[in-house]
Amino acid sequence: MGRELFGRYPDLVAAADRILGYSLEELCLDDPRDELSRTAFTQPAIFVVSMLAYYDRRNAGLQEPDFLAGHSVGEIGALAAAGAFDFETGLILVQRRAALMGQADGGGLVAVVGPPSEVVASLLSAAGLQGLSVANFNTPTQTVVGGPVEQLETFLRQCSDQGHRAVRLRVSGAFHTAAMQEASDRFRGFLAGIGIGRPRIPVALNVTGRLHSGEDLRDVLAAQIASPVLWSRCVEALAAAGADEFEEVPSPGVLTKMVAEIRSCWSAGPLARLADSLAPPSFREVFGCRPLFGGGLGRGMAGVDLVRALASAGAFGFLDTEDLPLALVEDGLKSLASDPAVGRRYGACLSPSPLDPGREDVLIDLFIRSNVPAIEMRGFDQPSGAAARYRNGSAGQVLARVGCRAAADRFLEPAAGDGKPFAAALCVDMGFWRSAGGGTLDLLRELLAMRAEGRNSGRPAGRVLIGVLGVCGSRDGAATAFSMGCDFIHSGSTMVFAEEARLQDGARLAIYGGAEGVVETLPDWWLPELASRSMFWLECGATSQEIRSLQDLYLRGSAGMAEIYDVISQLGIELRHRIGKPETHEARGTLREAAAVVFGSRTVPCDPAFLRFREWSGLRGSDPSQSLSASTIADLLIPGMPAGEIQAAKGDRPWN
Repeated sequence: MGRELFGRYPDLVAAADRILGYSLEELCLDDPRDELSRTAFTQPAIFVVSMLAYYDRRNAGLQEPDFLAGHSVGEIGALAAAGAFDFETGLILVQRRAALMGQADGGGLVAVVGPPSEVVASLLSAAGLQGLSVANFNTPTQTVVGGPVEQLETFLRQCSDQGHRAVRLRVSGAFHTAAMQEASDRFRGFLAGIGIGRPRIPVALNVTGRLHSGEDLRDVLAAQIASPVLWSRCVEALAAAGADEFEEVPSPGVLTKMVAEIRSCWSAGPLARLADSLAPPSFREVFGCRPLFGGGLGRGMAGVDLVRALASAGAFGFLDTEDLPLALVEDGLKSLASDPAVGRRYGACLSPSPLDPGREDVLIDLFIRSNVPAIEMRGFDQPSGAAARYRNGSAGQVLARVGCRAAADRFLEPAAGDGKPFAAALCVDMGFWRSAGGGTLDLLRELLAMRAEGRNSGRPAGRVLIGVLGVCGSRDGAATAFSMGCDFIHSGSTMVFAEEARLQDGARLAIYGGAEGVVETLPDWWLPELASRSMFWLECGATSQEIRSLQDLYLRGSAGMAEIYDVISQLGIELRHRIGKPETHEARGTLREAAAVVFGSRTVPCDPAFLRFREWSGLRGSDPSQSLSASTIADLLIPGMPAGEIQAAKGDRPWN
């Protein structure tokens, strides 16, 4: 490896020997101590030989590339070639990275060849192998899984039983999985003292699958060690940006074959049609942040503190408004609008108000008057008249959470004669919320295919951004969503765990407690007569029966106060004293108050990602006083730009 290069670049080879403390040429050509296959030695060798080959290419008079990318350790070489740091700094980084990863042994990797990545993810979920996770999304038909060796053996047998080809890789650890978190954290500390500049040439990043656009590369390189390599997305992003020739250095090999497969699929896929369309907007162009929405939790849990924390972390937060006093909503919006750390990365939630028909119009008037950057429509099956006033009368954007194709189609219809869909973004909501059911992965795939067809044909539907809520309870879940073609993810109920979320003390203690609890869809008392249902986490399964008992009394209508108070007493519910009301009104009001107590103290609104995140993050059974910040949760799901790197830009763009 590198035989013909060492003699041509003696100064660089000498510098490498000085940094490493051994002869790299001897290692690569003779390997007298059988060290080349060990991670601590393999990575520096790959970096040096790749860089020498790149310099040789440039010295031969070949032009500088338009884009760069590198797989795993190759990303450091790509950044060095792009001018983010020099050769010696790059080698110092690789040496430290390799040493840390080499110390984190005990796991392994398995490559699954054939099925797409979402099938592999479903295999892991169905098998209940929580110690395993996706390490590499290499090509549309090659996904690498990592974790403990004993669980990998079980996974290999299950793949074989289902007719999928799976092969153990010759590596010493579960690289690019949570098993590398300690190495990642230690590398982050090491990187703090390293000077890294902005790349001169655009580089596609492993952790995002997108071109670098201002992220702090220290965070990116640290996160990469314990995050899946989104190689397929990197190649697709390069192709979408205009790359039409790919060259592997030092010579064509595994990556060349991967790129050929990715491009062959891409040429008939959504991103190829994107490149041929009328430049549909990116998520960052529309919402000015990394591709993560948060908030919209209900019950006022997504208050000003949570939205501010999300925006400060470079995500986009939505303020809860349902059932809150209008003065409180207005004060919250004023506080967010005046905070330079928030910028324009905030919006407000809008929900139907059948018990107060005029409230929606009042809220929209407030949103327009306050110049709210975006609204999140939750619980609507079509655009409302009030929302249309916001859409057509302000510079704001609309995010619509949908659970069925019919609703999605209505939000995709052009509005206001501008030729654009009513909603700038559609979020497939996998949870139940005041409805008969939530969205599905099939719906998500259907909408992505529809959007791709729209981009190919130039129809307005091709401009919509598409994401998902309820399946991203871990970094793997988020990575899978992006690998499917999503533009963003919605953190949903994972943000309930944030220290900035507004929870009653009892609810916070419960979700951090050791009880596993259950997730159920229950009558939510939004409209008891219509038996609307929502998804909740319950610490105790008996709570669901309590809720149903109260609703049975409500719907029966003939229960007297004595019977009602007897049931309430049996359920251990304490109410404030109610007087001066006719008995029928008193009965229903008392039952509503009792239900509010049960919901407020014994349930937490959630979605399907709730339990997954609670286990994956290690929060179950932990100390509530050590709860995670919204910024930390955001970085667990999508490693991204720290707040300190967010810069104001022209117009309404918070950062570029």
